[in-house]
Amino acid sequence: MKWSLKTRLTIWMTVVMSICIMAGFAWIHFGLKSILNSKNEIFLANKADELLAAVQDNDSGGLNALEAEIKREAETYQSDGLILVLRKQPKLEVVPNSDANLKVVNRLGSMHPVLLHKPVQMQVDGSDFMVYRIAIKESEVSSYDLDLILSLQETRLILAQFDRRALLGGLAFLAVAMAGGYYFTIQALRPVAASIQTARTLKPDQMETRLPLAGTGDEIDELATTINGLLDRLSAYHAQIIRFTSDASHELRGPMGAMRAIVEVALQRPRTQPEYQEILETLGEQCDKLTLMVDALLLLARADAGQVKLNRNEVDFNAVAMEIYELYQPLAEEKQVEFKMHASQATLIMADEQRLRQLISNLVDNAIKFNHAGGMVTIDLQPDKESIQLIVEDNGIGVSDEQMEMIFDRFYQADSARSFKGSGLGLSICQWICEAHGGSIHAERKIPAGMRVTARIPKSFHCAEQLELSQAIGRS
Repeated sequence: MKWSLKTRLTIWMTVVMSICIMAGFAWIHFGLKSILNSKNEIFLANKADELLAAVQDNDSGGLNALEAEIKREAETYQSDGLILVLRKQPKLEVVPNSDANLKVVNRLGSMHPVLLHKPVQMQVDGSDFMVYRIAIKESEVSSYDLDLILSLQETRLILAQFDRRALLGGLAFLAVAMAGGYYFTIQALRPVAASIQTARTLKPDQMETRLPLAGTGDEIDELATTINGLLDRLSAYHAQIIRFTSDASHELRGPMGAMRAIVEVALQRPRTQPEYQEILETLGEQCDKLTLMVDALLLLARADAGQVKLNRNEVDFNAVAMEIYELYQPLAEEKQVEFKMHASQATLIMADEQRLRQLISNLVDNAIKFNHAGGMVTIDLQPDKESIQLIVEDNGIGVSDEQMEMIFDRFYQADSARSFKGSGLGLSICQWICEAHGGSIHAERKIPAGMRVTARIPKSFHCAEQLELSQAIGRS
């Protein structure tokens, strides 16, 4: 049998309150019992003192005076259950004298001497009594004992009456507490019920709805805020997947359509060998473009799945950057772009050399490709104690402030860059490489034109081991 959360909470609260109530009533019960017993002990002690004082005030009367005083005390406190017993061998006098009192006295007749001068509770036939025995010395050779026996029936009746009232009051209080607890549990879980209802309406194509907040700032509000944050990320990821699928389809359709068109045109009529060679070269270019795009997509897909492992080694960042600089120098000269590099010292880091080459190549390739004749591209390495900053700067066509926020998105290409060959995946790969190494990358627009991209790579690799590669791709 499965119970709802509010039912379980109510049951647990009821159990806890029941235990607390029983513990409280038990504490009060035994406290009241202790108070009543103390009161009875004080009563017997006072009566004993009064009787001793009566004997001392009536020395001439002796035993007769004591007997008279005992009878007066017995008549006064008979309703309270007081029994007085005078023991002087062989005489035994019980006041008030009755069969029931004689039976009690006979049962208590063999009291242990430890009872002397100390009230003690005893039980006879299921009835409780408090007994106090004192010794009275009549002469140097004559003495007798006086027993003060008090029935505890009244004490038991008071305790029983208290227990009945406590039980009835406790049950009534517990019933009210159960009803109130169930009501307040429903009220407390109302935001949870609303969140469940809202969550049931969420669909993959309708992720705008968010869980309601009560505005109390409690744990339930904190949970709803956390879930809303998760929904925001899921919504962003879902939109990213939709956009990625659409962009990938669009980008792949271009070279494949061009290849199909080239083949269809080539088959329309016989061609000469030079014409066929030109057609095959064009097909080869499209195949190369398609291959590069598919390779980039596979790399990002594997990175999303956390399947790309970085080969960590000690790498001279400056030497790798210098190789890329020398590799792209001819391309810069061909486009009449001034290309400079500011070398640095102490650039040893623990990193994947192949991925560093890919990072620098992508940034330099973009800077040169999106530049113009007479432009300038610079590579600058700025090491500090913890990391190395790679800064690639150009004064090319640049992008707007709005476009700057999306340049690391997959397949994103600014309008001014669409006339250049490219897939829009280069900067996404650069972002993954930086974050997989535990670093970061950001771009800023230059005035009046151009762009500066700064990639920070930590010298130590321990940061990258704690990073989930699936979080390193395509963040907007």
